[in-house]
Amino acid sequence: MRYRVSWICGLACVGGLSCVQISIPSVAPISSGASPEPVLSDVLPTNPVVPVYPVNPVNPVDPATPVTDPPVETESAEAAIAGEVLTLANQARVAERKEPLERSENLDGAARHRSDDMVQRTYFSHVDPDGVDPFTLLRKLGIPFQRAAENIAWNGEPVKTAASRAMEAWLASIGHRANLLEGSHRRTGIGVSQKASGDWIFTQL
Repeated sequence: MRYRVSWICGLACVGGLSCVQISIPSVAPISSGASPEPVLSDVLPTNPVVPVYPVNPVNPVDPATPVTDPPVETESAEAAIAGEVLTLANQARVAERKEPLERSENLDGAARHRSDDMVQRTYFSHVDPDGVDPFTLLRKLGIPFQRAAENIAWNGEPVKTAASRAMEAWLASIGHRANLLEGSHRRTGIGVSQKASGDWIFTQL
């Protein structure tokens, strides 16, 4: 049997002062099967260009021709995996008689930023190349917190098993498990980004 080595890393901070980090490899068999408004949002143009359509188009639509709705975009793989991470995290919390976490759009934006940044700048750490850790990022984004933690993971599993492998690795680690099951946590944000290699980077705040 072949094995795949993935990496996980956890960081916790209380009151923004005391932080503890742990980083360990996780070995797993390769499967046979890739609140307020959001802080990170798209910027719309101040003066959007409004298209002008001709009064008498050259090729008018035949009234007898049925008009079909445009195709509906399906949920991205990243969003689907992030949703499964939340489901698995809350299953683990409920099993330990802890309140389930609520998804925060603010924290989702911060977590997506973290995962995207690790992919774009090719690093895997709680501290980015500029020396910014997740707690500094939360403060810069204006997201208040008294107690916060970050779990990150990296694996190359197929879409169907990516979230479960990351969660298995976190729950098997004392530090990561403590972050996930901390009773005082009420909200969470999850960001998943895919590398060019097809591997996934997870951030859970």
